[in-house]
Amino acid sequence: MEANEYNRELEFNEKLLGYNGFIGRHGFFLNLVKILMITEFFMLPIIIFSFLYSDNPLLFDTTKMYWYAPMYIQIPTIIGCLIFSVLFILSMTRRLNDIFGQVNKVWNIIFSIIIFIAGCNLIPGIFDLICNLYFIIFTLILLIKKGKISSSLPYDYKKEFNWGAFFGTWIWGIVNKSFVPFWALLLHFTPIGFFFKLFCGLKGNEWAYKNKKWTDVDKFNQNQKIQSIIFTILSFVVFPLISFFIILILIFIAAFIFSVEDYENNMEKQIPVNSVQIEDNTDNAFESFLVKIVNFMAYVNFEKYEITENENKFYILPSDWKYSTFSDKRELLDEAATISAEYKYQLCKKQQKTNCYHSTKNDELPKTKIYNIKNNQILGEFFIDPAVENCDNCKLTDYLRYAFDAYKFYNVDD
Repeated sequence: MEANEYNRELEFNEKLLGYNGFIGRHGFFLNLVKILMITEFFMLPIIIFSFLYSDNPLLFDTTKMYWYAPMYIQIPTIIGCLIFSVLFILSMTRRLNDIFGQVNKVWNIIFSIIIFIAGCNLIPGIFDLICNLYFIIFTLILLIKKGKISSSLPYDYKKEFNWGAFFGTWIWGIVNKSFVPFWALLLHFTPIGFFFKLFCGLKGNEWAYKNKKWTDVDKFNQNQKIQSIIFTILSFVVFPLISFFIILILIFIAAFIFSVEDYENNMEKQIPVNSVQIEDNTDNAFESFLVKIVNFMAYVNFEKYEITENENKFYILPSDWKYSTFSDKRELLDEAATISAEYKYQLCKKQQKTNCYHSTKNDELPKTKIYNIKNNQILGEFFIDPAVENCDNCKLTDYLRYAFDAYKFYNVDD
């Protein structure tokens, strides 16, 4: 009885909800991708909330960000964490059975408790950080370590990672008569999109071999290698170029539309248009193109701006500022600093000075402020406490948090 029970527990089992048996590296990776896709679905509300609806997103403190969110955001978040922990523990248990070559319930229980804590961030502070670090390292070990049972099984070429399916997704699906990758069209611009691409890469060989009914394994492998090369080139060269030109066309269309609307608004409200324009003082084609882009950014986003050595003043309509999100305001301040840096560089070249320094956005941010064009009320600025800049004991995450908090935005006076 004991021998039969032992053999039953160690049967091959790649099911997402399975507990008994063992699972190889490919199956564990596939289950992990599925788990992450399911979890990200439940985490979407808090991701959207943190970037769009919070006036002070706590990107570096997930515990505070969770408690800062309303109840209808907290509930799906905790459900996602629990689903992640339970499903990961089930796959992890079978993976450990494969690595040890036997059922090791003691280690499974210990790891399960730690994974549960790390997965749900139940304990804030340094212990939570240690658990998350442990989780990442432990997961990598489970993905890399060969199992005593799975390594003794015959090699299965259908479990090789298919780079063509990963990079090509739905286009690769058309070529290989597979319709599942078409979900990439809906998921591409969501947090689930990358995990779905991994899912396609892990299942690609299986789909392609089954759907086209190959009989020669060598020809099948050669065909998929050629497709992998083609879709890799398309992904890194062709698609980015096409996207760039499409975005460029949309920018010029938007520039024309907004320029007409802004001109009409300015004429009706008697608001002066931009008092400063960056002159193109270079023979370099690329720099000349950058100047045009910067001028376009200035014209679309600001009503007027005045750039001096010590201060960069940018003016905006109060209605535009009032209904902007935190991220929109931060982007506006960053764009103002970028415009200031380019203007000062071009001015230096026009004056034919030697050793013109091309300052950066970070150089100009502390000097840049956004004002209400109607009453000169300050609306946004960038300020870092000098004590923080001279901090000797601060970590990288501390500097990132301080830099994020340095964006100061104020409400429009009615």
